[in-house]
Amino acid sequence: MTDGWAAPVHAHPVLYRAGRKTVVCAKSGTHAWLLLTDARTRLPLGLEPCDDDVVSVAFRVDGYMPPKKDGANSMWGKAGARTLLKALRTSAAEAMAGREPFDEPVELELTVRTGTVKATELWARRSGGDLDNFITGVCDGLQAAYPGWRMSEEWADVREAAQPDRPLVFTDDSWVRRIVAEAVTGEVGYEVRVRPLHQAASR
Repeated sequence: MTDGWAAPVHAHPVLYRAGRKTVVCAKSGTHAWLLLTDARTRLPLGLEPCDDDVVSVAFRVDGYMPPKKDGANSMWGKAGARTLLKALRTSAAEAMAGREPFDEPVELELTVRTGTVKATELWARRSGGDLDNFITGVCDGLQAAYPGWRMSEEWADVREAAQPDRPLVFTDDSWVRRIVAEAVTGEVGYEVRVRPLHQAASR
């Protein structure tokens, strides 16, 4: 290991790659590192720079627009938002694959595909939803539902990891410190990527 490098093991779970057990470690300066250990002996093999795809979480939702939050009203109790929230959280839970949610500053990237027809009239552009409402909807949807929210039968068909009573990608959306978002034409759907802010800054 590099002289003078000392850091506690990062909070992210154990990942497996190329037959070796890899543990994501705390960053050193602006870089993240992987501590490689032998899967059989568990002895350390050394450090290597952390690949972007190891730490970041990315997923794609096809056929649905993101949930959107309008004003201060909660979207969790709205029947119209339930299907969209289910699609978001189910896809996110699959991408997380059991890892713990981020509990540190993160960057969120969101690309929304609004359809194949370009909207030129104001009413047409607004009919699908504004990008800022999608951003807040996704941020709210990737944390736990508001305190006091009660489980309902409408969520019985959703896997346990995606249930609204638990944080999913980050422990709280106050950790989202940078947002990169765009709306583009294309088949309806969206892509989301969340990465630690220190990793985004080093790109």
